[in-house]
Amino acid sequence: MAKKEKATSAKKARRKHDPFFRYVYGIPENTRDLLQIAQRRTPALRKMLSTVDMATLEPIPGSFSTVGERGEADLAFKAKSLTGGPDAFVGILLEHKSVRKDDVLAQIYRYVFEVMLNKSRSNFGWLPTKAIIIYNGATDWDPIAEFQKEQHGDFNGKILPFECVMVNLVNILDSDCKEQSYEFHWIFVLSWKRVVFFKL
Repeated sequence: MAKKEKATSAKKARRKHDPFFRYVYGIPENTRDLLQIAQRRTPALRKMLSTVDMATLEPIPGSFSTVGERGEADLAFKAKSLTGGPDAFVGILLEHKSVRKDDVLAQIYRYVFEVMLNKSRSNFGWLPTKAIIIYNGATDWDPIAEFQKEQHGDFNGKILPFECVMVNLVNILDSDCKEQSYEFHWIFVLSWKRVVFFKL
């Protein structure tokens, strides 16, 4: 298959699956289950969500999706913090990527200030954000490690203004879904693993 035909096929695959990702995981219960499964193979995610009451997960009204040629589907939620007061919330941002995007952290940075808003506050209206990159690409990729290695000095040694964890769906085992009776997610994760091969 020619390079141009391969690229066209990959774009079509992303267009079909990205709206599906948003449709399925726009439902808080489904996102909660997926992240519960992903925590088994991603210790950083487990640590990140340990201070969040995931039972209170709810969509942020007005959150948006940029679905198209780039292959992304953004979902924004908020949930109660387990370490704050009764009115303390955090933002949970899911950013799906099926291809490498070098500007993904800059994209999340923009979303933090455009989407992750606490409208009940007038003085400081941004939610402390925990961003999760859901990745199912054909090559190894860790934008967080790349940032720490290459751009960390640009921030004078400080971290980004949001927490960020990478979840590679390839690392999720079929047994992780089956053992917890998450057959629905097993079908989804398995299909994403298979899609990877069509991008090679």
